[in-house]
Amino acid sequence: EATFVERGNSYSITNYPLPSSDSKVNENNVSAFASYSFSLPMFGSVSAGLRYEHVGFNYTDLLASENSMVRYQDEFFPSLSWTGHFGPVQASLAYSLRTSRPGYDDLSDRIKYINSFTLMQGDPKLKNERKQEVGMNARYKWLNLSVSYERLDNALTQMFKIYKDDMLLVKRSNITQPVRNFLVFLSANPTWGVYSPGWSAGMQKPWTRIEFDDPRAESGKVNISYTKPRLMFTFNNAFRFRHSWQLEANMNIQSKGDYLNFRMTTPGCNIGFVVQKCWLKNDALCLRVSLQDILKRSLQKTYSD
Repeated sequence: EATFVERGNSYSITNYPLPSSDSKVNENNVSAFASYSFSLPMFGSVSAGLRYEHVGFNYTDLLASENSMVRYQDEFFPSLSWTGHFGPVQASLAYSLRTSRPGYDDLSDRIKYINSFTLMQGDPKLKNERKQEVGMNARYKWLNLSVSYERLDNALTQMFKIYKDDMLLVKRSNITQPVRNFLVFLSANPTWGVYSPGWSAGMQKPWTRIEFDDPRAESGKVNISYTKPRLMFTFNNAFRFRHSWQLEANMNIQSKGDYLNFRMTTPGCNIGFVVQKCWLKNDALCLRVSLQDILKRSLQKTYSD
């Protein structure tokens, strides 16, 4: 697999004191990957894979050559999974290493005007996010339990800085310290006549530690931890009637908690209703009308240091 990208960016804004930018990005990505699977009686099925990527990244700042950068990366991404049965219980284990690349807009160094209080800027020197995940899944009839642990290196996020004393600059950044998350979810999807509920309850427990510049501290630095877990609940309820009619009453709840370098300081709740009608063979044509967030409580107040 091979991809070749060339992108140019020229940005300026008139009648406002923001710097102009003019840059060019060349990225070449060549990948090779292979996988192997096999099954053993009384043991289950095993699958293993490996992906190799060679990426060449060339950023040229046409206005300030000292900001230009050339970077080459050679990376391997393994994956391993197992599935099997223990009587009526289906189980699986998996490990994977993946990468997430910042979008081209995130790599742009231009300062964008959002409003009279807020500006936004990317960073051409952003690193790719690497995610290692180990997970377990078990299913019994209509009950499903999933547990996973993940580690993010160079996690992509947004940082906030003061720009010229009176404006907030939202800057796309990497978190230099590893980000760790533990996740557990229990879901139920039974069917009782016309009623098909989909219920789930889960928790995400983070371990994130970030070092910030702080002139008030003796060292000029301060470390802040984000460790408060978030609870998530889903209560979806579908009623399927004759002639392809379906009614739904759904609710999603999220508690306070931390995610990356953000703190959700209020809970959120989204309640919605849906009416659906389908026609043609195998319900190929459907009309779906929904009313979402009827209590206007889906927004959560967020705080970031």
